[in-house]
Amino acid sequence: MSATTPPPVEGTQGPAPIEMLWDRHRAKLNGLMWLLVLALGFYYGLKYYNQKQVDARWSAFAASSLLDAGYDLNGGDPEALDPIDIAQLRALEKAPLEKLEQARQAADNSQKPYLIWLIANRALEEKDWSKAEATCKALETEFPNHALVLKTAYPVQARAAEPSKDTTAKKPKAPEEEKLRPMVAGSMVEALRAQIAKEQTFKLPSAFAQPIIPVDAAKYKVKLSGGREFTIALMTLQAPKHSEAFQKLVEANFWNGLSVDELWRPTKQTRNFAITQFHFGFASTKDENTSNWDTTKPIDKEQLIDEVTNLSHFPGAVAARGGAEGKSEVERLWISVDDLSHVFDGQRQVFAYVTEGLDTLKALCDVSLSKADEEKAGHGRPADSIRIESVTKL
Repeated sequence: MSATTPPPVEGTQGPAPIEMLWDRHRAKLNGLMWLLVLALGFYYGLKYYNQKQVDARWSAFAASSLLDAGYDLNGGDPEALDPIDIAQLRALEKAPLEKLEQARQAADNSQKPYLIWLIANRALEEKDWSKAEATCKALETEFPNHALVLKTAYPVQARAAEPSKDTTAKKPKAPEEEKLRPMVAGSMVEALRAQIAKEQTFKLPSAFAQPIIPVDAAKYKVKLSGGREFTIALMTLQAPKHSEAFQKLVEANFWNGLSVDELWRPTKQTRNFAITQFHFGFASTKDENTSNWDTTKPIDKEQLIDEVTNLSHFPGAVAARGGAEGKSEVERLWISVDDLSHVFDGQRQVFAYVTEGLDTLKALCDVSLSKADEEKAGHGRPADSIRIESVTKL
């Protein structure tokens, strides 16, 4: 063995090729790895920023078109919320045409078709047929290739189930798959035009039409504290007994000085069952101290009116409070601000309608309630006294 050759060391092994490669290019590989990390960070950061911009733009669109109304829980009960389609319809009902037109002018081409579509639907809601048709034409002209305009074999539509052909009482051995009515080809604009034509020719059945107030109907002006006032007209033909009792109470100045003892208005928790109305007529409410009010005392039997008027609770309906044996307490009155026919028809008798001042009554129902009532269901006694100053015949 040569004197210059080091003796072999037992148990040692030379470095592997990969280790030698790593040692030689460690700095380059570390730099490449950090460059990759930075590139990924930049990519996802840019993606997040772009998504934020898109979210902000479409959130502004939803706010401008009021399509975000009805989805804010604000601590409410999620089960009390409307389904999505109903909530959007309610929002559309509240969207002023002017606001939608302003949003249309400011929108870009990705949002403008939907705003034009909303404007057409809003015009349909307001029965402005010419504007609805003109807006449909504008949508077709400005955006001929948009999904709302293009004809397809299956545009968005509701398809009702086919009625069962089996008229026997026997149940099928195996459950049958629900069959839907055939889909209708066309476009969303064509479907809207068909709805416009249908609405133009629609006539409300006479059974559901609000009765016409006779020209010679006896009218009475009710003045409330705070400068509020409204006028009602008696439906003497349909409710002669109620009308006679009402006139006698006016002559006796019965309601003068009484207070509104209960009012109702919808809340986020009760909007599926919206009721706007108010009540007055308890003699004890003349007392300044509300703790002395007695709103449970029944009326004297001889003052009950036994009469079915068959009048419905349209907006502005004046109804007598229901008493014993289904009779009416004409001293105690409910004034409906909403259409409450689906709630109270058959439970109490309508005998008059508000002919002037319904907007005043809507504002009245928005006043503050007592703290205890405000925290429950949106109905109860007003926080500040609202008194009947006078009821006079016109």
